[in-house]
Amino acid sequence: RAIFHPDDDAILNYLHEDGEVVEPEFYMPIIPVVLVNGACGFGTGWSTKIPNYNPRDIISNIRRKLDGQEMLELHPYYHGFKGSIEVDPSSSGSYVVSGCVERVDNVTIHISELPIKTWTQDYKMFIEKMMTGDDKKKIDPEIKDFKEHHTDTTVSFLVTAAKETIDKMEKEKDGLYGKFKLRNKISTSNMNVFDKHGSIVKFASAVKLLDSFYEERLHYYKLRKDHLRKELCHQQRMLRNKARFVKEVCAGDLVVSNRKRANIMNELKSTGYKAFSKVNNIAPQEEETSDE
Repeated sequence: RAIFHPDDDAILNYLHEDGEVVEPEFYMPIIPVVLVNGACGFGTGWSTKIPNYNPRDIISNIRRKLDGQEMLELHPYYHGFKGSIEVDPSSSGSYVVSGCVERVDNVTIHISELPIKTWTQDYKMFIEKMMTGDDKKKIDPEIKDFKEHHTDTTVSFLVTAAKETIDKMEKEKDGLYGKFKLRNKISTSNMNVFDKHGSIVKFASAVKLLDSFYEERLHYYKLRKDHLRKELCHQQRMLRNKARFVKEVCAGDLVVSNRKRANIMNELKSTGYKAFSKVNNIAPQEEETSDE
């Protein structure tokens, strides 16, 4: 509810299914959740791939725009990831993601983080192949053994190999990172999302997407403000009615004892009391009718 504020509930466009009100056409969070959670998927003729971004950076950019400043470039961010995410100078909109590996001693290598989207079990199978080799492809074993010391939130492979083998690995392209496949790339050039009309829109960057969201969120803040003002006015009129009613009854100007309800209601209407419906259910963008 900190992200999907309750005050927005009344201004959303709720859909109907089998005669019942179901979820709205879309929700309106306070920040673009698609940038926080990321997205990856395929559709007919389309695909999308959006990395995760730091919600603090998103909020900071929104505040900058509110202050009339230029928004800063957003970079991918994954909570709890201990590796590095760096801009790829060779490709626009790409980032190089690296895990963590270090040579503990002459014969031991410690891998403490895997690249984004690399699963521990899959990586274990890769390490096992390095230990057993492949007779069909005539690949000799490259490591002697490995041990696992993982937890629910951390990765830990201890790999042992001959000193000469590790020396050779370090001299190869990308060193231990390349040999143990601890680098991959993230692209931000395929950001396709649905807009408020259900049309697919391509954004060149996360900042462009954030800028588009900003304008729509601002519009919904105005709708929220109008709705809250309408509700407050409704409550104000009702409280004025109640206060006036109590005063007139106490002063004897309005007699309610031993009178029919219909007669009392007609007198209240004729003397300028505001009529209200039994249930205060003000739908968004709907005006209260005089009949109610």
